[in-house]
Amino acid sequence: MTVLLNTVPPPFGDRVANPLREGYATGTDPLEGLMDDRWVDYMSHQATLAEKFAGRVANVVLSPTNASIAKTDLTDGTLGAGLYRLSYFVHVTSADFGGTLQVILTWASAGAALTYTGVALPTNANTDYQSGGVSLMYVDALSPVEYEVVYTPSFNGAEYVFYAVLEEVQA
Repeated sequence: MTVLLNTVPPPFGDRVANPLREGYATGTDPLEGLMDDRWVDYMSHQATLAEKFAGRVANVVLSPTNASIAKTDLTDGTLGAGLYRLSYFVHVTSADFGGTLQVILTWASAGAALTYTGVALPTNANTDYQSGGVSLMYVDALSPVEYEVVYTPSFNGAEYVFYAVLEEVQA
């Protein structure tokens, strides 16, 4: 549940549109039918609140797989420069005792290539999972934000699912 701070209650009971004002003939009042000022204030406040929340830019949901995932760009090449959050969840759905999974995230910040490397996750049981990512990162304009999963099998080959979300953070 999202809790909004400084919320203003909607002006229920107030008219939504301005009525015809005295002294104007029907169709000549420039304010007739436009949103009432109390509703304009309320909607403006809601828009201001909405700008303060992170917005999803991209996400990936991968079906169970038993192979490594090559470096893949989450963006379409039009990402604006700014602050972002990149989170992932990987879950072993079919075990392979002795194997490992490792998530690698890459992006560019101030012209430098940066990398986040998750801790190697054992694939010993279908209860093995990892949730992580970069809680705040600056990303250069038009640079890719990429994910990669390196799977090192042991015996039979594990299966796993992978999810990732890239969010723009308003700062």
